[in-house]
Amino acid sequence: MCDTLYKSFSATESIFAKNSDRDPLEPQITELATPGLITRQPYLQPLKDSYINNNLETLKKAFFDLSPTYEAIISRPSWIWGAEMGVNEKGVSIGNEAVFSFTSLVKDGLLGMDILRLAIHSAATAREAIEIITYLIQNFGQGGNCAFRGSLTYHNSFLIADPTEAYVLETAGKNYAVKQVSNYYSISNIYTIENDYNISNLKEKINFRRRYQAHIYNFFTKGHIRRNFTMQELDKLQSPFAIRDILRSHIKTERPRPSMASICMHSPRLIKSETTASMIVHYKGGQIMIWTTLSPTPCVSLYKPLTFSFARRSDLARSPKNLELFSQRRLATRKLLSSPELKKEFRKWQAKYEDGCYQALQDFEHKDQGQIISLISSCWEQEQEIINQILQ
Repeated sequence: MCDTLYKSFSATESIFAKNSDRDPLEPQITELATPGLITRQPYLQPLKDSYINNNLETLKKAFFDLSPTYEAIISRPSWIWGAEMGVNEKGVSIGNEAVFSFTSLVKDGLLGMDILRLAIHSAATAREAIEIITYLIQNFGQGGNCAFRGSLTYHNSFLIADPTEAYVLETAGKNYAVKQVSNYYSISNIYTIENDYNISNLKEKINFRRRYQAHIYNFFTKGHIRRNFTMQELDKLQSPFAIRDILRSHIKTERPRPSMASICMHSPRLIKSETTASMIVHYKGGQIMIWTTLSPTPCVSLYKPLTFSFARRSDLARSPKNLELFSQRRLATRKLLSSPELKKEFRKWQAKYEDGCYQALQDFEHKDQGQIISLISSCWEQEQEIINQILQ
């Protein structure tokens, strides 16, 4: 399960963020993704048979229908083309959530993550992304098994932002409702739009949430608990980079707990899900700065700065190097969680490192690309030194 957040601080500054919760055994890579469907090494793990037999052909048809054009920095499970979250070179950010309805799904429809990546490679604005996503679900349908192990099918909600505005788009089969975000918003694994939507394909005005929410799933996903918490915290949020505290929260406790009722999720005993990646997109003065963990459980991870210029010359543009980055950091987080003394020492490194990098880059909208790349390179070198120290 996941949580996606947005807050606007002024006409020229806002923040988008997401924790991606997936199977703890599933690698999730952060990469600079080109708008191509077939590349020399498009996948880092074998595709699942169900994906090949049912959804891949639909994806190909949708891809060639759209002809995507924009590069994007995305975070994706290693076995599919689609993404959990990302931002493109035009500044369009999208995160998706699983939502549950008794409305029928299409077995050979598009996975929500494939819909997200198709939109992020094709849209120059948040409004364009809405048009693309709604076109895709209307013409190709949504469905398919999204699980790394076992089976999980769901409908999708999306939080979509660009440097000037944001929207929430919720779907049930081929039906949808869209609401513009005025100040702040979060989505989780529940429907949130009632009858206050701006755009819909429904013939009559209804309470979208009441009509489509399968409430029985709330007991398992705890989406209502997480969403209530994130909305309260966003209301109080004063500083953009302080959104890290929300993404690292275990709700009502400082200690990690194996519960679905946690923003920074650690794998519960019965339901195998944990936060496997976290990303922040900071919009300021028409520019963007990305912060990403490249690793699971943000409470014991380091947010590293990232821009497209830096990504193009980094290992994020090279497979399987980007998988190696994740695998090494996953080992580091596992070691930290199993060693209280090392974790205590890490807290000091974490605060010093992130505060230093943020201070150096807080006025990134006024710096030239050469300065930014130099500062980001220094942050990545420092982060690697910390990882090496943890693993030694």
